[in-house]
Amino acid sequence: MSSSKVQLAKDFATLYPSLPDPEKLQTLRFLYDNYGTDTLALSQTLQTLTTSASASLSQKSAATIRKLSTPKYEALFSRILTDVPRGMETIVSIRSDLRRLDRKAELKQLNQDLHRQLSQWFSSGILELRRITFNNTPASIIEKIAKQESVHPVQSLDDLRARLGGGMRCFGFFHPSLPDEPLVFVHVALMPSLTSSMEQIAEHRSSADVSKEDDAKAAIFYSINSTKDGLAGVELGNFLIKKVAATLQIEFPNITTYSTLSPIPRFRKWLQAKASLTDEFTFSNELEVFGSEAARDTFLSTLDSKSPPADATQALMEMLENPDQLWHKNPTHSAVLKPILTKLAARYLAVEKKRKRPVDGVAKFHMNNGAELFRVNFAADVSRKGLAQSYGLMVNYKYYDSKTIEKNHSAYTNGVLVLSEEIRKQIDK
Repeated sequence: MSSSKVQLAKDFATLYPSLPDPEKLQTLRFLYDNYGTDTLALSQTLQTLTTSASASLSQKSAATIRKLSTPKYEALFSRILTDVPRGMETIVSIRSDLRRLDRKAELKQLNQDLHRQLSQWFSSGILELRRITFNNTPASIIEKIAKQESVHPVQSLDDLRARLGGGMRCFGFFHPSLPDEPLVFVHVALMPSLTSSMEQIAEHRSSADVSKEDDAKAAIFYSINSTKDGLAGVELGNFLIKKVAATLQIEFPNITTYSTLSPIPRFRKWLQAKASLTDEFTFSNELEVFGSEAARDTFLSTLDSKSPPADATQALMEMLENPDQLWHKNPTHSAVLKPILTKLAARYLAVEKKRKRPVDGVAKFHMNNGAELFRVNFAADVSRKGLAQSYGLMVNYKYYDSKTIEKNHSAYTNGVLVLSEEIRKQIDK
């Protein structure tokens, strides 16, 4: 490798991060246009081969095609990785810039090529699993964990200490090139049984005793966070869950249940759209919403109005959206709304699809990873964020043994979602 090429990589890595966004995009476009695949040479080579008298492709010809098909900018990225200090950080930031700046997807191929390279460089065999603890992990890493926690934001130092304390676990994946950067991390609660709410986990955190950890029967993955947008689409989270489950199985052989307690980030927006009179994909009738006339009539009986509303669906939405009603704190309203909302959420997760895949991103992630859609939980997260996302609903995705996980993943790739009996009954109503 010539010293001039190494110097070019170093100069690029030094200058690029300091550029303003318009010049960054211009630079990436220049790379794409001038250092991509040599399509002319590739076309000429393929034309020569197709007119050749030989019926089979030689190893030498195959190598030539492979070389011509490889974009020239891939060599630049490889040199940045190997010859520039913190070169990996530069490459990850370049892809993050691509995702942020290339709004018209004009550089889609460059993005895909970078994704492919990063997927190779961040393979599971290279990543290091570390447990994060309040006392033994460097403060700089703990601070990043706290700042990057997006599922359930950290409320205080005591809250953070509890999340990393007894009865709890936090694990992260690290790469040798980025030893101080947690790439993805997961919080786990060691519970006596399957958990249905964040309140249960919070109570467990506040009273957990290290000496009782061995009594745990369930490992609940309640928050998983990726920290690098430039690694979006690189399979990190799915490897992390499986690696952590295997690690916990060795430490706590009594644990028999591995499950998530996951958010449903866009359920509220979906229900709002489905209930809208102007939405072309609206519910076809009230029974599709309530499940039965009895459930609808029971709901209507809880309303304060003297006469029933003309549209029960709109009355439901008004109750859910009324900031002064606090329906989740009203036992009567909660009892009536629970079967309605959990049924609707089950439908959203298991029936609403795009290209045979769930429209919900969290469901797509876990079910592609081999989990079973097990249960929808009512009033599972009644924080402001939880209510704004999903009216407080959360989901358990259960992970079983490795053979079952592989079987479930195979079913998912063939367009079949693995559902529990409870979910099946809800969507069949």
